[in-house]
Amino acid sequence: MSPNVLDNLSPTALDFLGKRAAARNKSLAEEVVSVLEEVVRRERHMSAPLPELIPHEEISAPFDIPLPASATTVDAIWGKPPLPDPIFLEDE
Repeated sequence: MSPNVLDNLSPTALDFLGKRAAARNKSLAEEVVSVLEEVVRRERHMSAPLPELIPHEEISAPFDIPLPASATTVDAIWGKPPLPDPIFLEDE
Protein backbone atom coordinates (compact mmCIF):
# COMPACT_ATOMS: atom_id res chain seq x y z
CA MET A 1 0.00 0.00 0.00
CA SER A 2 1.34 3.42 -0.88
CA PRO A 3 2.02 5.98 1.85
CA ASN A 4 -0.61 8.68 2.30
CA VAL A 5 0.11 12.28 3.21
CA LEU A 6 -2.41 14.55 4.91
CA ASP A 7 -2.08 18.17 3.86
CA ASN A 8 -3.73 21.18 5.48
CA LEU A 9 -4.32 19.46 8.82
CA SER A 10 -5.03 22.11 11.46
CA PRO A 11 -2.60 22.40 14.36
CA THR A 12 -5.46 21.68 16.77
CA ALA A 13 -6.30 18.40 15.03
CA LEU A 14 -2.63 17.48 14.77
CA ASP A 15 -2.12 18.16 18.49
CA PHE A 16 -5.24 16.19 19.40
CA LEU A 17 -4.16 13.19 17.31
CA GLY A 18 -0.65 13.39 18.75
CA LYS A 19 -1.95 13.32 22.34
CA ARG A 20 -4.36 10.49 21.50
CA ALA A 21 -1.55 8.50 19.86
CA ALA A 22 0.73 9.03 22.87
CA ALA A 23 -2.00 7.88 25.26
CA ARG A 24 -2.39 4.67 23.25
CA ASN A 25 1.33 4.11 22.71
CA LYS A 26 1.00 4.45 18.93
CA SER A 27 2.72 6.54 16.33
CA LEU A 28 0.88 9.46 14.80
CA ALA A 29 0.49 7.59 11.51
CA GLU A 30 -0.95 4.52 13.27
CA GLU A 31 -3.41 6.69 15.16
CA VAL A 32 -4.55 8.47 11.97
CA VAL A 33 -5.14 5.09 10.32
CA SER A 34 -7.01 3.87 13.41
CA VAL A 35 -9.27 6.94 13.46
CA LEU A 36 -10.01 6.68 9.74
CA GLU A 37 -10.84 2.98 10.02
CA GLU A 38 -13.16 3.72 12.94
CA VAL A 39 -14.98 6.36 10.89
CA VAL A 40 -15.33 3.97 7.95
CA ARG A 41 -16.75 1.26 10.23
CA ARG A 42 -19.23 3.74 11.70
CA GLU A 43 -20.30 5.02 8.29
CA ARG A 44 -20.74 1.50 6.99
CA HIS A 45 -22.87 0.65 10.03
CA MET A 46 -24.90 3.84 9.68
CA SER A 47 -25.62 3.20 6.01
CA ALA A 48 -28.25 0.62 6.97
CA PRO A 49 -31.70 1.34 5.53
CA LEU A 50 -33.64 3.93 7.46
CA PRO A 51 -37.12 3.28 8.83
CA GLU A 52 -40.00 4.11 6.53
CA LEU A 53 -41.43 6.93 8.66
CA ILE A 54 -39.06 9.78 9.25
CA PRO A 55 -41.11 12.88 9.97
CA HIS A 56 -40.01 15.75 7.80
CA GLU A 57 -42.09 18.26 9.69
CA GLU A 58 -43.17 18.82 13.25
CA ILE A 59 -45.84 16.44 14.53
CA SER A 60 -48.29 18.23 16.80
CA ALA A 61 -48.82 17.05 20.34
CA PRO A 62 -52.11 15.55 21.51
CA PHE A 63 -54.79 18.12 22.23
CA ASP A 64 -55.00 17.37 25.95
CA ILE A 65 -51.65 19.05 26.56
CA PRO A 66 -52.12 22.73 27.43
CA LEU A 67 -50.58 25.28 25.13
CA PRO A 68 -47.65 27.25 26.50
CA ALA A 69 -49.37 30.60 26.99
CA SER A 70 -49.96 33.07 29.76
CA ALA A 71 -52.62 32.16 32.30
CA THR A 72 -56.10 33.60 31.82
CA THR A 73 -58.40 34.10 34.80
CA VAL A 74 -61.98 33.01 34.18
CA ASP A 75 -64.82 34.01 36.52
CA ALA A 76 -67.66 31.59 37.12
CA ILE A 77 -71.20 32.91 36.84
CA TRP A 78 -74.42 31.48 38.18
CA GLY A 79 -76.90 30.52 35.52
CA LYS A 80 -80.41 29.14 35.45
CA PRO A 81 -80.76 25.50 36.45
CA PRO A 82 -80.81 23.17 33.46
CA LEU A 83 -84.14 22.12 32.03
CA PRO A 84 -85.24 18.57 32.86
CA ASP A 85 -84.72 15.85 30.33
CA PRO A 86 -87.82 15.51 28.06
CA ILE A 87 -88.23 11.86 29.10
CA PHE A 88 -89.15 12.91 32.62
CA LEU A 89 -91.70 15.64 31.71
CA GLU A 90 -95.12 15.07 33.17
CA ASP A 91 -98.13 15.00 30.87
CA GLU A 92 -100.46 17.96 31.38
